Parts: sequence; structure tokens; C-alpha cells
Amino acid sequence: MEISKLTKKQRKVFDLIESYFNKYGCSPTITELKEALAVNSLRTVVQYLEALEKKGFIYRKHNQKRGIELANIGTTTDFDTILLPVVASVGCDDASIFADEKIDEYITIDKNFIPDGKSIKDMVVVKAIGASMQEAGISSGDYVLVEKIDTAQAQENDRVVAIIDDNIVIKKLHFAKNAIILNPESKNKHYKAIIMKRDFYIPGRVVDVIKMKPDLEIKYIPIENN
Repeated sequence: MEISKLTKKQRKVFDLIESYFNKYGCSPTITELKEALAVNSLRTVVQYLEALEKKGFIYRKHNQKRGIELANIGTTTDFDTILLPVVASVGCDDASIFADEKIDEYITIDKNFIPDGKSIKDMVVVKAIGASMQEAGISSGDYVLVEKIDTAQAQENDRVVAIIDDNIVIKKLHFAKNAIILNPESKNKHYKAIIMKRDFYIPGRVVDVIKMKPDLEIKYIPIENN
């Protein structure tokens, strides 16, 4: 992405947003941008954001107060990086983690971890809680890169994020004759399958697992659905 595509004022707005992310881990509000830019109108800020979004530097979630997200921040390196929101903590043990999309953390990854043909907008990160998916390489505390999908797009043996009532889990998907089975992947017999007939939703498919080593080095583990 070429930063030279931005006008001087657009670059100033982008730099403010990027600096805010680096300092606080989330986006500034439109009001905060208005104050930082010393402009008189919120509409002026919105116009800058519209221009940045059109040029591919940000994208926005219009129903969120801090809904600005950087589409790409690796403009001065030999590789490009992207900033993705960590949208939830996901239960790998059972359906005990409440499905509340609260974005208070972001993670920066190499854009090459986005699958070919997929947009940044198609991807989110969730944080795994529990040990029932350890045989799939997903441990408690891991960051899991997830492709957004609709329930109908989920396929046999996909590792999926599933929402059951108000709870959210990661499990391996299996289609039975008259039910959907969400299987754990663990040698521990304590973990049981979840059998569903209706009232569930699959918003995502697992793509990668991002493990944080003790020395804080990020490691990327590709997941193969088989």
C-alpha cells in the first residue's frame, strides 16, 4: 500500500489513527479525532474517514463508537502487516463462554496469513479458552485466525466457531443424518460432543492458530481441515 496516495491532510488523519492504535490498542472516536485535528465539524472528520476507506487504508464498523480499523499499516517495511480485532474469547471446553463481541484488543500479523482470494474484512481473531481442541493444535490462550462465513458455507470436518444460544465454542463439525455434531479434539474423555438440531449459528471457520511463546515471540500454526 502506497502512503503517497494520501493527501497531506488525509495522511495526518491516518497518522493520528495509527498512533492512537499503537498507544491504546483501539481506534479513536470521531469526536476525539475532531478535537485532535482542531476542526469545527464532525462531518469534516467523516469525510476524511470516507476518503481513507475508499483508498483502502481503513474500514469502519458504523454501529460501533470505536469502529475504525486499520486495513494495513505496513507501509514502510519489506512486508505488509494488518491489524485485526480480537472479537471474543471462545470456549474450547464447553459452551460456557458468553458470545459478546467486545473489541478491546488488536493483533498485528503479516498479511500473507490471509488466505488467497480473501479480504481483510473476511477475517477476525478470537482467543481460545480451554483444552478440548488440543489435538487440533489449539490450546487455551492461543489466538485463532477465523474466516467469517455463513452457517450454510460450513463443510464436513471444518473446525468452526459456533454460537449456541448466547455461548460460543470452537469445535470440529460433523453432519449426521438428523443432527449437527460439534466434536472436541482431545485425548481427554472428559470432553464430549455437542449435538445440535437447530438454534445454532456458525459465523466462522478456523484458518490458523497464533501461539504466543513464553519469550513473547509470535508463532503461526496453519490448520488443515481433514
